[in-house]
Order: sequence, then structure tokens, then C-alpha cells
Amino acid sequence: ISIATLQPAQRDFARLLARNPPWRSVFTTSLLSQTPNAAAIFPLVEKLRSQPGAGLTDHELGLWISRLARDRQWGPAYLTWVQSLPPEASQRIGNVYNGSFELEPSQIGFDWQFKNAPGVRISRAQATGADEELALRVEFDGDRIAFGNVRQLMALPPGKYRLLGKVRLDDLRADLGLVWSIRCAENRRAIAETEPMSGRREWQSFETSFTIPDSDCGGQWLTLTVASGGRSLQRISGVAWFDDLSIKSN
Repeated sequence: ISIATLQPAQRDFARLLARNPPWRSVFTTSLLSQTPNAAAIFPLVEKLRSQPGAGLTDHELGLWISRLARDRQWGPAYLTWVQSLPPEASQRIGNVYNGSFELEPSQIGFDWQFKNAPGVRISRAQATGADEELALRVEFDGDRIAFGNVRQLMALPPGKYRLLGKVRLDDLRADLGLVWSIRCAENRRAIAETEPMSGRREWQSFETSFTIPDSDCGGQWLTLTVASGGRSLQRISGVAWFDDLSIKSN
């Protein structure tokens, strides 16, 4: 791994990795996750990304973006992710990516991350009244769960914003209700939380204002969770639908 950090060797190393040797996956996993100085391998990763017919695998891309985010390199992390998107996905770029849920989440970088678990099922489904064809559908079985299974990493610059969206509830029962929360990725500092949502309602808009501070909040997590921040088990049943999530400057 130490050889890969030496710039004179990186061009040849990128060409070698582009041939997909059998040890590539094990090597790149260690390289991208464990190299003490991510800046030392940045030129190698960029050279590998530019190799004709090669580039980074989805697994490698996810590891690299996670590594940059861990090192608080939010600009390079976001740019790397944006450059990896196909043309049709690029049209969905915004402060919230794919806020209409029309595209299947890749689970990588600044895309949506869905995590199904016992007691909850998360999907994109056709919904009457949604602005486009699909919306986010979250169904709860009535179990006690610590829910925070829908989230997206963002990289908003400091400033004042509004989080907007639409919700439909089909007999949603929760101890404290569901909320969309925004927290700083560096320290989990709470930035915003919508009003708790529960009960039954047809499509309805919601909105909340918030401010990204000037320091220690270069990355943020937008998360669908319970009103306590998902720190305790809560009983949840019913179905919640969401569509048209966006964040606009105030």
C-alpha cells in the first residue's frame, strides 16, 4: 500500500489496477479505507477513475466517498459523486438529490440510503396524488423499533434554508411521531426537525427553516426518524408516504 502513495509510481499503478487483477478488490478496500493520508492517494484514485473502460467500481466509489467524508473533505467527496452520475441522474441533482424518489437509490455517496429491517419496509411506489409517478413509502408493522432507516448525506454550505416536502399518512401511529431531521455529520449536532407527523391525512405540504453554521458542519445527514432522534425503541404502525423533498435557500 505504501508504494501506491508515491506519486511517481501512481500512473503505472493505476494502469495495473485497471486490468482488474484478482487481488484488486482486497487491495483497494485496504487502500481506500486505511491509508493514513487520503491526500496522498487522491492522484492515484483520479488516474484510476480516468482509465478507459475501467474507473472505480460501485464498491470502490462508495469507500472513497466515505473516506473523503470521514476526513471532512466535503467538496472533493461531493464532486467525485456528482461526476460518477449518469446523465439521467444528473438531472435530479439539487440540495436534496432525487427528492421525488423517481430513481432507484444507489446507496452510494450523496444518494438516498434505505435500510429495511424487521418491523419496517421501505420502497418507492406509485401513489395517487404524487406529483410524478413514484413516492417514498414506509410501512410499519407495529413493532418497537429504533427507526432512522431513510437518510441522505448532504454538503450544504453555511447559510439559511428551508426544508420542504409533501406527506400522506395512512393511519400512522407512533409514540412521538415521525420527523425529518437534519444533523451535522461531524458531530451529530441537531440543526432542524419538522413537526412530528402521525395520524391520517391526504397529501399535505410541510416546511421548516434552519441554519447551517459556519464551522463543524460541512456535511449533514437528512434523516427520516422518530421525534426523539431515533435513540430509543418506539412502537410504530401504519404507512407514511413522502414526495417532493427539497431544500431552498432562505
